[in-house]
Amino acid sequence: MTTRLTITTRDLKRLAEVADPAHLQGRRDPLPYSALQALADLVPCDAVTYAVQEPARRVDICAQELDDTYADDPDDGMDDFYWGEMWPSVPWNPPLTGDYVTVRRTRDMQSAAEFAASPAAAFHRMVGMRHLLTIPLPPRGTLDYRLMLWRTSGSDFSERDVALLQLLRPHLVLLHEEVLRRDSAASQLTPRQLQLLELVAAGHTNLQIAHRLTIADGTVRQHLENIYQRLHVDNRTAAVTTAFRHRMG
Repeated sequence: MTTRLTITTRDLKRLAEVADPAHLQGRRDPLPYSALQALADLVPCDAVTYAVQEPARRVDICAQELDDTYADDPDDGMDDFYWGEMWPSVPWNPPLTGDYVTVRRTRDMQSAAEFAASPAAAFHRMVGMRHLLTIPLPPRGTLDYRLMLWRTSGSDFSERDVALLQLLRPHLVLLHEEVLRRDSAASQLTPRQLQLLELVAAGHTNLQIAHRLTIADGTVRQHLENIYQRLHVDNRTAAVTTAFRHRMG
């Protein structure tokens, strides 16, 4: 039997709000907080997490929280349980199945009784969460990227929630790819360009940079023009922000 789901005009507007490229403007975060907030507005939840992990090394690279409900770093025991028990036990875990497309709840592919007895359910209790919905993002090399929506109580995420986020996922992927492109901006610069941009970031003028690097003032200007072109920006402030985004407060 096929279940019919209804998407309202309000839903469509909120879908568009999550995918809005304007999220990329302003302060640079691992993933724009405004996008995480729009995601929480679309599918009500108690917390949203953007996580970057390297499963092969059992390492958490980044855990960005919209809400501080799950913001504390886990202790060693919880970390060991997560990687040793919970991670390999989830039947649909993308790094284990190769499925980086399907939006799922943790209890999917398990009965309620099987999930309740699983390491995943135990981990949920450890972190004070009851329900989890995961949006997988394409991996890069050994890195796993995902968005997670959490609920501390009440009902689990619905089929409608899953359908809305499955519809939204390709747009989140595009937003995420743009964030990663900006993250890798510094790698597009030559060592000399990075050295020069470090001096710009430190507040030095073109003339001061020329004296420090023993080059002509005009050469500094040419280096900056080349940097702007590579980073797709048009001024020194934007170049510093784009190249060194993780240093920005």
